[in-house]
Amino acid sequence: MVRIFRPRRSAGRRPGCAGRAGFAGQPALAGRSGTAVGLERLERRDLLAVDVTNLLDSGAGSLRAAIEQVNSAGLPDSIVFRDLSAGTIHAASTLPTLAVSGTTFQFAGTTTAITLDGSTAGPASDGLIIGAGVDSIGLSGIVLTVQNFATNGLSFAGDSTGTSINGLSLRSNGFNGIQFAGGDYTGTTVRNTQIIDNGRAGIVSAGPVTGLTIGGTLANQSNTISVNGTNGIELAAGSSTGTSIVGNRIIDNLQSGIATAGGVAGLTIGGVTAAAANTIALNEASGIQFGPGVYSGTVVQGNTISFNDAAGINFAVGGGSATGLMIGGGAAGASNEISGNGTAGILASAGTYTGTSIVGNSIRTNATHGVSLAPAGGGITGLTVGGVNSAMNKITANSGDGVNVQAGTFTGTVVQANEISLNSGAGVRLAAGGGSLAGLAVGGSKQATLGNVLIGNQAGGVVAEAGIHTGTLVQGNQIGGSAVGISLNGAQQIMVGGATADLGNTVAAATQQGLFATGTLTQATALSNTFTTNAVGAQLQDATGFAFGAPGAGNRVTGGTSGIVARGVLDNSKVQGNTVTGAVSGIVLANARASAPTALFNVGGTTTAAGNGAGNNVTATSFGLFATGPLGNTFVAGNILRATAFGGNGAALISGTGLMLGGSTAGEGNILTAALGNGFYAKGLCTNSQVFRNTMTASQYGIVLDSAQNLFVGFLYNPSLGNRVQYNQIGLFTTGNNAGTGVTYTNWFRNVRRQINSGRVFIFPA
Repeated sequence: MVRIFRPRRSAGRRPGCAGRAGFAGQPALAGRSGTAVGLERLERRDLLAVDVTNLLDSGAGSLRAAIEQVNSAGLPDSIVFRDLSAGTIHAASTLPTLAVSGTTFQFAGTTTAITLDGSTAGPASDGLIIGAGVDSIGLSGIVLTVQNFATNGLSFAGDSTGTSINGLSLRSNGFNGIQFAGGDYTGTTVRNTQIIDNGRAGIVSAGPVTGLTIGGTLANQSNTISVNGTNGIELAAGSSTGTSIVGNRIIDNLQSGIATAGGVAGLTIGGVTAAAANTIALNEASGIQFGPGVYSGTVVQGNTISFNDAAGINFAVGGGSATGLMIGGGAAGASNEISGNGTAGILASAGTYTGTSIVGNSIRTNATHGVSLAPAGGGITGLTVGGVNSAMNKITANSGDGVNVQAGTFTGTVVQANEISLNSGAGVRLAAGGGSLAGLAVGGSKQATLGNVLIGNQAGGVVAEAGIHTGTLVQGNQIGGSAVGISLNGAQQIMVGGATADLGNTVAAATQQGLFATGTLTQATALSNTFTTNAVGAQLQDATGFAFGAPGAGNRVTGGTSGIVARGVLDNSKVQGNTVTGAVSGIVLANARASAPTALFNVGGTTTAAGNGAGNNVTATSFGLFATGPLGNTFVAGNILRATAFGGNGAALISGTGLMLGGSTAGEGNILTAALGNGFYAKGLCTNSQVFRNTMTASQYGIVLDSAQNLFVGFLYNPSLGNRVQYNQIGLFTTGNNAGTGVTYTNWFRNVRRQINSGRVFIFPA
């Protein structure tokens, strides 16, 4: 072979070497800057083998001497453990730092396994140290155990590209199994290695590392990283472009499986093939814990993250940031299995998450919630939980809620396009705790397929608890199979649905109520939703300040025992613009009242035509409206109230006091009709109830008064407040004791028969 070399020089110029003169009898060649270079033909030199022939700490034939010899020669050699059977080297101190690139370690002869033990190496001792910039070290294909050193089993002082670590065992060292100083590790691999029972981390990077591969996708490339005193793998903040953690078993570590001290950009954990998946399990803290920082290009895909004592994935950013991170993804195989963890599947604390997405994962059977957004009163900004179509997270069978959201500000944060089912708590719980939970979007436009599918969650589909929910939206979701579809308990300023049909939720098959609203609900609204085949479509129970429907944005309620039920004190609440069909009772008012005339409870309102605008359009079987009990300051106006069954009632007032049915001005009258029954039916004590300006039409009986006492249908002193009774078989039928009841200033029009007054009702004009 030919070697090109630069002649050695002293500090001064050597005699005979000036200018372009030759060297060692060779012809001179023009070198760079006039430097003389020579050509020397040498024989091919094979790599030397430096043998380790004994198990002593030092001296000829020892490992220490072999490393010293390689370093002294400055040439890449093979360090060969020769004819040592299975033996142990007890190091008296840290071995010399390996300083020569290309050095390999090999076994020969009878050698089957070597243990390098640091029990007697003293404090601050490392096992093997690879020097900074020392590349292509071969620690592969040998059964080498490095144990019991005071600090690290294997330590890299800096950049080391192309190094292979395969088949080692690094255990019971005082600090870390392997420590990497920050630097470039392109092509360096750690594979098929047991990293167990070290005092701190299994693998730690003391600075950002690029190009490093931990594990692999082929057979026998997986590392086992287990029972280490802190984290299985711990990464420093900074760019980790090209670094991947794939195919490993990271289990039973005393803190997290994988932890980052800050933002780690360009990192891959797992992958979209089954062979790339890491198993991250049984760790005593979280499966993966992310510190604050920038994670641009970092992906966590295809892993099994299960049975860790804390969260499966924990964003412990402390009000900082975790931006640009992808957990899962829309591609086949990208889903992480996040299951059986001791708290939440995924836990996010306060911080900025711009560009961070949690999509396409299976999040199930965790001990508390599937996903917990817990900003501790701070904010979570820019986080996306869910995706579209194939990127749905499947959040199922968790012991708490599917998604639990605590008080805070959620600017740009969305929970969308997830499948959330069979959780022991709510599908989504907005747990404001009496504080503020602002700006969160649960779902979105149906046209953009952003709604969640929430099925069979035991405590309800969506539960919004007491607090101020300014700007929080529940839109476009499909909710079914729970006792209650949507529950609002003192949730003020929340929007359920929206002004257009594509923003409405669809709630079906609730065994109790499609929507249940109670407590102080100032400026809370439910608009453009569809409630179908629920036992009760919607129930307002002591709900103040709540709007169920609005002109032009009413809800559609179909089927069930009752379409809309209102009970208790309902100050400043409204039921307007809704369409109710197919229920046994369309609207039920049971002790539904307001505390003062200045705080009316409105069912409908003033409208240019009954059943439009503010008016509700109700078609039920037995009762369009059923009203009973104290109903003071309740105002039913501008509605169409129909019943279709034989003997049904457009509106029935049963011992109902203080109700205003109709109103004193144009556009406030209701249309009451029942083709096979009664337009308006009243029974019992009805003190202070008033029936003004309604139209009782197209019924068997327009008005039936059955022992209805202290009720006036019309007003004795104002002809303009009379009702219109038309197109009925019998306009008025009375029976029983109707003491104190009268029918005044009625407009009778084209009834087959005007009246049968066997109940001695006062009629004026007669």
